[in-house]
Amino acid sequence: MNRIRTRASEDITGKIGPLYTAPYEAEWPMYSFNRPSYAFYQGIAEGLAQLGRKEPEIRDILQSKHMRWLFDGLASESVETLGITIALKHGKDWKL
Repeated sequence: MNRIRTRASEDITGKIGPLYTAPYEAEWPMYSFNRPSYAFYQGIAEGLAQLGRKEPEIRDILQSKHMRWLFDGLASESVETLGITIALKHGKDWKL
């Protein structure tokens, strides 16, 4: 799938990062930078457990290149689509 980007949705991966990470300071430091990955990996672990995998195997899978391959493939687009869906559903209510 080809991703269509507008000026407002340029690739920000090089700009975002956690707050308070001296000496590196992200251009767009974010309070909840790590939380999405924790929730995602918790979901992967729970899914693997439901498939009957035991904790040592789950750990090994999470630490393996399977996660890298996952994001080199369709999962990256699926996670980005989830972000768009959440922003469209809730973003109009977010006040600064």
